[in-house]
Amino acid sequence: SLSGPLVDDRLYYFFGASHYEYGGEYTNSITGRKFGDEQSDAVTLKLNWTPTENLDVNFLTTYQEDNDGHAAIFFQ
Repeated sequence: SLSGPLVDDRLYYFFGASHYEYGGEYTNSITGRKFGDEQSDAVTLKLNWTPTENLDVNFLTTYQEDNDGHAAIFFQ
């Protein structure tokens, strides 16, 4: 993640990104594919604007994508 001022005392940003990957618990002996594999990617952007002493405006957006395989518990 990164954060800081874009305009001193007026406009600040936050940017964060993550990636998670897990290979799975079991291997299918016929196909060689793994069961229980997981993959997640996420990106977040936040802007905080303070145009006056009495007003704060926040903008926040997040994107996340999950690509998970079959849970291994279903194949036991």
